[in-house]
Amino acid sequence: MKRLITALMTAALLYGCTSGRRTVAPVNPEASPEARQLLEFLYSIRGKYTLAGQHNFISDPRRYDSVVYSVTGKRPVVWGSDFSFNALGGNIADYHHCGPMNLTSPWGECRINGLSTETLRQNLVDEIKQRHAEGRIITLMWHCCFPSECNDCDGASIWTWQNRPSNEVWKELTTEGTRLNTQWKKQMDTVIPYLEQLRDAGIPILWRPYHEMNGVWFWWCAKPGENGFKKLWIMTYDYLTSEAFRQEFGHATFFTATDGNHGRGVAWAAHKLGQKAVVHMPKGSSQARYENIAKEGAQVTIEEVNYDDCVRMAAAEAAETKHGVVVQDTAWEGYEEIPAWIMQGYGTMANEAAEQLRQVGINRPTHVFVQAGVGSLAGAVIGYFTNLFPNDPPTFVVMEARAADCLYQGALAGDGQPRIVEGDLKTIMAGLACGEPNILSWDILRNHVSAFVSCPDWVSARGMRMLGVPVKGDPTVISGESGAVGMGLIAALMETDEYQDLREAIGLDRFSQVLLFSTEGNTDPMKFRKVLWDGEYPTV
Repeated sequence: MKRLITALMTAALLYGCTSGRRTVAPVNPEASPEARQLLEFLYSIRGKYTLAGQHNFISDPRRYDSVVYSVTGKRPVVWGSDFSFNALGGNIADYHHCGPMNLTSPWGECRINGLSTETLRQNLVDEIKQRHAEGRIITLMWHCCFPSECNDCDGASIWTWQNRPSNEVWKELTTEGTRLNTQWKKQMDTVIPYLEQLRDAGIPILWRPYHEMNGVWFWWCAKPGENGFKKLWIMTYDYLTSEAFRQEFGHATFFTATDGNHGRGVAWAAHKLGQKAVVHMPKGSSQARYENIAKEGAQVTIEEVNYDDCVRMAAAEAAETKHGVVVQDTAWEGYEEIPAWIMQGYGTMANEAAEQLRQVGINRPTHVFVQAGVGSLAGAVIGYFTNLFPNDPPTFVVMEARAADCLYQGALAGDGQPRIVEGDLKTIMAGLACGEPNILSWDILRNHVSAFVSCPDWVSARGMRMLGVPVKGDPTVISGESGAVGMGLIAALMETDEYQDLREAIGLDRFSQVLLFSTEGNTDPMKFRKVLWDGEYPTV
C-alpha cells in the first residue's frame, strides 16, 4: 500500500469562532444566513422552553421590559420595539401611543420627550446592541407613513387610511419610477443607516415594517392579490437588500479563485446583490464545476496556472478595478479581514456538528479529522472545538492532498514557519489543491494539531467508494473527492499494520468516536462515476 506521510505536533493556544445552530431548511430557499440562524434556534428549543416577549416603544425602550422583570423576576427573551412613525425630517414627534398596558405613566406622557426622530432611532440602535448581547431575540416594527406625507407625518394620520389609498394611488406607489414610488424609496433610505449598523454588528432582527396587513386601520392593509400588500412587501425586501447596497457601494465586482464550491458561492451572492463576479479556476478544473459557476452569472475562466497563481490574479485585478473586492478564504499580510469572516462562517459548521453529536448522546468526540487546502476550514473547526473543550480537546488530525501538502511541509520543518508547495498541484482532491497556507489558520493549526497527514489520491477514492457503497445498514453518503479523504484515511489507519505507529500515537482504536466532515458532494459527475464505477485510483 502506498505510504501515507505524517507529522506529529502538540497543542497550546485557544481560539474561538462564531456559533450557529443545527441545520433546518427554511421554506424560502433564499433565506438569509441570519434568518436561518434564528429558525435553527427556534427548532433547537422546541418542546423545551416557552418563548416570552414584550413590545417597547422608541420613546422609552426599557419601559415594558422593566415591568415584566418587576412582576416575574425574568427578562423576556423576545425584545421588541417600534422604529417610530417618522420617515423624513428631524421633527420632534415620536407617536404618542404608549400602549394600553402602560403601567407606569398616564396615556400619552411618553410623546413629549424633546428628541428628534434621528436621535430616538440612534438611541434605539444602541439599546438593541445591549439587548442582543444579553442573548435576546430582537424584533422591530415600523409604522411607515404613507409616502406623500413623509415630511410631516407624526403618526396620527396613519390610522385614518381605512380602505385607502385608492387602487389608482396604490398602482402609482408600486410602479417603478413614479412620484410616489420615488418618495417611498426616500422613506426607505431614512432607516437604512440604522439597519446597516445592526447588520455590521452582526445582529439579526425580525424586521416588520408592515404588520397587521389583513386589517383596515393602516394604509397598507386590506390590499389582497399579487399587486397588493404582497407586492409592497417584495418591493421593500428587494430595496433594502439590493438597491440600498448599490447606493452605498456602487456597482462592485467581486474577484475570486476557486476550483468550484467557493467560486459558486461568491457568484451566487454577487448575483443576489446585483453585483458582478469574476472567477478564475486553476489548470485542470472540470467543465461541470465551470458550468455551475457560470450559471450564477459570473465571468469564469480556466487558467493555465495553479490555484495560488489564480488567487494572485484575482487580487491584482481587484486592485485595478473600481470597487473591486477580492473574496478569498486564504489570508496574507495586509489581507486578513475577509478571510477571518469566512473562517467564522466555517465555524458555524463545527457548532452544528457539536450540537448534532449531543443529540445522539456524544458530548465530546475523541478525534476530529478535517481536510485542508489553505487551512481556513481546518483552522475554524479546530479553533471551535479547542475553545469548546479547553481542558480536554479532541485529538486533531489534518489531511492534505499529497500534491499540495503545504501544511504538512510546515509541520515537518518544525520551526513554526509556514511552507509553500509549488507546481501544478495536480490531484483528484481539486478543492484541496492549494500550495500556500492561510497565515491566520496556520497559527491555530501549528499549535493544536496532533498529526498532519499527506494523502495520495487513492485515499480519497477509497473514501468515496466506502461512503457511496456502504456496508448493509449504514447510510449512503454521496461525497466528492475533496470531501471523502477522511473516510479513506480512517480505513487505512484502522485496517493496515503499516500505520500502527500513527494509529497508536493519536490514540485511535475501536472505542474512538471520530468526527469527519464531508465538504463536497457529486460536483464532478464524470469523475465521480470513474471512481465509483470504474475503480479509478485503486487501493494498492
